[in-house]
Amino acid sequence: MRHLLLSLTAGSLLAGAGFLTLGCASGDKNAPIMTRKDITSGLGGAAPGQNDPILSRTPLEVKSLEREKAPQTEYVVGPWDTLYVNVLSGQPDGITESLGTPMLAAGVSGTRVDGAGFIQLPAVRRIEVAGLTLRQIQEKLETAYKAQLNSPQVVVELLSPRSQSLYLVGQFSAPGVHFMDRPTDVLQALALGKGLSPAGDLRSARLLRDGKIIAVDLYRLLQQGDFTQNVWLKPGDTIYIPDKSEQVVFVMGDVGRPGAVPMNNGHLTLLEAFSGAGSLNHVGTDWKKVSIIRSHSATRGELIVVDAERILNGETLPPSLQPGDVVFVPRSGLGKWDDMVNELRPTLQLAGDTLQPFVQLHILNRK
Repeated sequence: MRHLLLSLTAGSLLAGAGFLTLGCASGDKNAPIMTRKDITSGLGGAAPGQNDPILSRTPLEVKSLEREKAPQTEYVVGPWDTLYVNVLSGQPDGITESLGTPMLAAGVSGTRVDGAGFIQLPAVRRIEVAGLTLRQIQEKLETAYKAQLNSPQVVVELLSPRSQSLYLVGQFSAPGVHFMDRPTDVLQALALGKGLSPAGDLRSARLLRDGKIIAVDLYRLLQQGDFTQNVWLKPGDTIYIPDKSEQVVFVMGDVGRPGAVPMNNGHLTLLEAFSGAGSLNHVGTDWKKVSIIRSHSATRGELIVVDAERILNGETLPPSLQPGDVVFVPRSGLGKWDDMVNELRPTLQLAGDTLQPFVQLHILNRK
């Protein structure tokens, strides 16, 4: 009869003792000690790979966002931008109006576009400018001032762009809110952030738009030179670079405590992950088809199927996991990959943004 492993300590193989010392992943010294046949008994003299519990590896990929044509180069004005407007009359003696706050010692302060997209000006009062280019605003004001001035000439300049925000969050040298005054792509945005901190985890980096992860792969862009990933950004976009030190794996499915299991300095075996997820003594668990969803970047991953029963029986050593791995322990007779995805999705939704971007794109956004 197979002994189910209830918990795992930092203990390893005890030479000549013929048993494995087990404890919980949290370091519980009072965890029960169970014995079974020496895990090395089936490994002595084995050729590399002969006792590999991994049954299959299947590459997975999410289609990347296609790089669009460059946006128009003319700036489109929006709420909270500041404009400088100068109106010159065609009268012989000339009439000049500096509309907005007059020139100051430190420079020129203009008139701000309000939240509804309007500016307030003398004579013509309230004019809507949001969604227009500077040239279009100039033409609109010249038309409006014709009722008061002879052949008015209008100059409109952008003093301070504040409507097209870009959020750089995480491991940037200069994180924070930046503003785009021209078409901006990913590489230009990274330059606004003064580059990345050495602690940044590019494999987990993500572009967020309207609250959703967009299939853009910063790892492929920066480490592999794939410039198809250098997409144009839109106002309100967020680029998030996580910290490498925040490393966990997720154990889901037929385990006692589904959820995140911390790694110890970047190290965790599959057996330790099982222990961190609670009791394994479940009737009807299919240990022969444990799945690992591994993220290599935001758009590329891998499905690894492991015969964990051989590990639990002491026939082979457990494979090491990588940060962000999702381990799924299925029920017997669960069926195909799509069935597994449907089983996984509700639990993974609880983990939310802590999941790797590839897992969110491939599982949570899967149609």
